[in-house]
Amino acid sequence: MLKIGIIGLGNIAMKAYLPTYSNLNSRVDWCLYSSNSDKLETLTKTYGFKNTFTDLDELVNCGLDAVMIHTPTDTHAELIQKFLEAKIHVYVDKPISENIDEVNALLDYAKSNKLILMTGFNRRFAPHYQEQKKVSNKSMIMVQKHRENTDQEAKFAIFDMMIHCVDTLVYLLDEPIISHHVRTVTHDGILDHAHLEVHTENCTGTATINMHSGGRSESVEVMSVDSFSRCEDMTDLRVQQNGTLTIHHFSDWTTTLEKRGFVQVVETFLHAVEINKQPDTVEYESTRITHELVNAVYQSIK
Repeated sequence: MLKIGIIGLGNIAMKAYLPTYSNLNSRVDWCLYSSNSDKLETLTKTYGFKNTFTDLDELVNCGLDAVMIHTPTDTHAELIQKFLEAKIHVYVDKPISENIDEVNALLDYAKSNKLILMTGFNRRFAPHYQEQKKVSNKSMIMVQKHRENTDQEAKFAIFDMMIHCVDTLVYLLDEPIISHHVRTVTHDGILDHAHLEVHTENCTGTATINMHSGGRSESVEVMSVDSFSRCEDMTDLRVQQNGTLTIHHFSDWTTTLEKRGFVQVVETFLHAVEINKQPDTVEYESTRITHELVNAVYQSIK
């Protein structure tokens, strides 16, 4: 049985991860850390977890195989380094850090020490996006994510939301990126919209967010010589190929967490820990590319 720590018991952990972890109690000995003992007691009763810690060093030294980090972004780098130095594999919410030098240093350290450092890019595991990944000879990819008149500080919006679009684009590409360019529009430090365009030898891809649009949406379009597919909000996939339209729906039994790839991304990490190998779907270099492109978007507003 794997022994895995959990740090960070906030909103994302409560909504997406703890329900997934609780379904794996027969496979994983989960170890929860929090400075709030009352929260730990509540979660053990709710999800059936058995091991709790209020001292971080005790968690590090309890014989973990891996750790899941769901804390605020500004704590990631220090925590990742602490666990990697203890030879503990790491899963961390995106981004690894908002500092690209820290990202590169941590990825290099993990790779050189044969340790897993996996970023929680759940969209790489969303079933419909994985179907779009299979399209051969892609010519154009467009990833968009929009909000309805949402005022967010530009840096936060880019690293918290646009990173999803950028990473989905990086995942869907099948060739090395040759060039890219960025356009961002801000007002008094608030992001209005941002647009990234990348070019490979045979494909053009875009990642776009608009914080002040008429509604909330996420879409991915993939085009090739003989096919066009469009996925809306990770749930409905429409594929046109050689004049035939096919619409892919999930069954009524498919959970939202499965549709959005959360269950699969956790399963992939657990398997990676079991075989002691960085997952191919989220390997070091594509993780690095995503962070470098997101950093380029952020740098364009300075």
